[in-house]
Amino acid sequence: MRPFSRKSGYVESTVGRLAYGPVMAVLVTGVVVLWWPLMAWNDYRLRRVWRKHWGKGQGRVVIPYEPGTPWHDAIIASWIPRYGDRTSLVDLTTLKPKSRSLEDRVYRRWHPRKSALARPPFIIGIPAKGRVVTVSFADVIENPVRLDRQFQDVARITFDE
Repeated sequence: MRPFSRKSGYVESTVGRLAYGPVMAVLVTGVVVLWWPLMAWNDYRLRRVWRKHWGKGQGRVVIPYEPGTPWHDAIIASWIPRYGDRTSLVDLTTLKPKSRSLEDRVYRRWHPRKSALARPPFIIGIPAKGRVVTVSFADVIENPVRLDRQFQDVARITFDE
């Protein structure tokens, strides 16, 4: 739709064309004034509950997995022995849409929205200070050296190591 164009053969009212600008201005204002602050407030509350539950001093990660996949094997072999005490796992085969557990809520809030990236392998890192990061491992899952290097990068970002 081109609201300001005047195509021949296409009947368009002047009122409709002139109303497009104010309608879009109201929609954009609504998003900026209502939606962004609401999302920021929800993120703040979720991080606050997370810190209250797990403590303020150190970062933690949430790792979604499906049992029996190469991602699950990589987590068990490489990640859990080093950082298991600072890791929360989310089993996607038992995840319920209405689950209120803290890890499930963190997963639902910060998992990638693109359908190709919405499935594991990825890690959600929640540092003690700073922004929550979601790191995908899809391109390094087959290469053990790159996988270990990316695990170390996530640990550095999340745990300040």
